[in-house]
Amino acid sequence: MSDTHVIDPTGVHPKLLQMRAIFAHTRAALPADLAAFRREWKAAFAFITGDLIDVYSFLGADGGVVTGQVEAFASIMAKSPLPIYPGLGNHDVQHYGPTSNGQLAPDQSNVEQAKAAWIRNVPAFRDGAYYAFQRDVGRTNWRFIMLNNGFYGHLPGPAQRPPEYGLGRGQADWLAAQCRQHPNDPLVLGAHIPPKEAALAEIEQALGERTKLTLLFTGHIHTSDFIERLPFASARVFHVATPGYATGRGHFRRVRLHPDRIELFATGKPDETADAIPIER
Repeated sequence: MSDTHVIDPTGVHPKLLQMRAIFAHTRAALPADLAAFRREWKAAFAFITGDLIDVYSFLGADGGVVTGQVEAFASIMAKSPLPIYPGLGNHDVQHYGPTSNGQLAPDQSNVEQAKAAWIRNVPAFRDGAYYAFQRDVGRTNWRFIMLNNGFYGHLPGPAQRPPEYGLGRGQADWLAAQCRQHPNDPLVLGAHIPPKEAALAEIEQALGERTKLTLLFTGHIHTSDFIERLPFASARVFHVATPGYATGRGHFRRVRLHPDRIELFATGKPDETADAIPIER
């Protein structure tokens, strides 16, 4: 799933709460649905590709800055009956305040402060904002990699420079190292923003000539819902997009791992198989 947009309203400016009211339900809905995933389908874990919270910090009712949003999501994780592996989205590392015309003004200039809060509060980020883990199914080692591509340099006011959508040299080199170290493992990548241009080229270069299956799960768009093969020259990669959970509680996708394939279910229909993709070509 993706784009849960959890909001803790404590101390937030009423005007901002009114503007973001469409996401107010997710803080209560998400724990209930996580419990249902565990109870009804025996889910092993949840893989959430960013925009976990609506924003890192808000303008407060008293004119100051209100944080606590990361802690609100961390509390949901701590009480969840199944493990959560989260990724960061653009909303997870930005501040919201109103402009003179009443519009929201997203500001990512506090990205390092926001990342530090996530690292302090969420165990999955204990070694940094991107990470890897493994799940064994029979003799098959499924390698999961959660990337961090939510930062794109957004500042309030008129656009001063084009957005930056790449992974960054350090993260791209780390991804390439992961691919070299685990050449025989099928990969499941998570990223918030669907990669394009620089980020897409970085991922293709990192994957190289892998023969094992790779899947890329993304969110961000809120309405995208598809399973498509990416036009990479060598590696076999399928892009799986799922609509934003905050715009509909049925916006999640059940996934089942097998020793020889991955089974993808239709969005919001956990009993309806959308595709089954073999690990080998």
